[in-house]
Amino acid sequence: MLIDGFNSLSEDERKKFALAHGFKSFSQSGQEEFAFANASSLRTFLDIGSMSAFSASNSYALESLGWKGLAVDFDIREVTAWPENRKTPVLLADATKVDWKTVLPKYGLGPVIGYLSLDIYGDELQVLRDLHAAGVSFRCATVEHDSLGIKFELRDAIREFMLAQGYTLAVADVLNPGDIIRGVEGQPYEDWWTR
Repeated sequence: MLIDGFNSLSEDERKKFALAHGFKSFSQSGQEEFAFANASSLRTFLDIGSMSAFSASNSYALESLGWKGLAVDFDIREVTAWPENRKTPVLLADATKVDWKTVLPKYGLGPVIGYLSLDIYGDELQVLRDLHAAGVSFRCATVEHDSLGIKFELRDAIREFMLAQGYTLAVADVLNPGDIIRGVEGQPYEDWWTR
């Protein structure tokens, strides 16, 4: 269930919400707060395109609250720091080539996961299709589309797919705060979903 008014919270209000619920967010645009508010009682996550163990992480605060999950990234430089700094296991892999039906049970994740964070620079739709084909669904998801106000094809295709699977577009075109990718401040880069 989407918390009433979450979409309209300012950055300061989101930070107050997070602190009131016992954690400091590390995510770029409040993704962890959204997951915390919408994953229902399922305290599990799948962080695909996880990158850094801490900086701009969409799962670190959730892990610190006891959530269980799996991180997946193809960049060995990012993955190397995970085992010594995080409890969450990390898989070094190209997410478009993962056999989700086999991998998720190995890490204690069932077919319904609380939160999906998906940020892999252009292959999001393929991974969403693969997860769906493996019988995996989510209570909520933050899915990057990187339209940045100019490329809407991928964003529109992802939206069409997610809506067809019964998801609700809870927050459309989340704006890039610019602290990670300079020069694109205020441009839409991600959609947030519930089910």
